[in-house]
Amino acid sequence: MYEFEVYQPVTASEMIKWIEQLQDRSEITNQTARKLSMHMTTVSRYADEQRADKVLKHVEGFLKLNKKLLEEGHLTDEVYEKLKAATIELQIKWQMK
Repeated sequence: MYEFEVYQPVTASEMIKWIEQLQDRSEITNQTARKLSMHMTTVSRYADEQRADKVLKHVEGFLKLNKKLLEEGHLTDEVYEKLKAATIELQIKWQMK
């Protein structure tokens, strides 16, 4: 029997849930989770308002924050790469709108 994951498009709301899961599994600290969640909450709010310009601006900021947290040792390479990939997917989705 083969296992496979059903593809789910990335949304800001789903990323917030994922950040919470990382925190619950102690893969990131509460402080790191708070920084990431606050930033992605802003993205989610603008996404709800269909403000692509604002979404893209804050997604870019999230990518910079993600890189900074990696450089400061608050994210593992694996968590960084997964967050980066999901964020880029979100960015591309909104660039196409």
